[in-house]
Amino acid sequence: MNAIEQVSVSTSRDIAKTQADSQKASTGLFEPLPDVLDISEAAEALRVPIQALRDLLRRGKIRGFKTGAHWKVTKIILIDFIKRQEAALMKGSVI
Repeated sequence: MNAIEQVSVSTSRDIAKTQADSQKASTGLFEPLPDVLDISEAAEALRVPIQALRDLLRRGKIRGFKTGAHWKVTKIILIDFIKRQEAALMKGSVI
């Protein structure tokens, strides 16, 4: 195996490990949260302002639902959003 092939194999292993580590981190991070969060809890979990989360919900970037006038988001949706963000960053784009 030449030096370029070794670097390629090493880089592929590093990327796979990074993806596995980030998946564990993103799912474990939300473990103590309730299954359904109100907008302030979800914004706090994502560490974004409430208005930014409202904008993401209105634009359909994060799926949510309303109970009356109040937005709700499930923990699974937050985890999915983070995974999509991580995938976009790996590809060099932003959602």
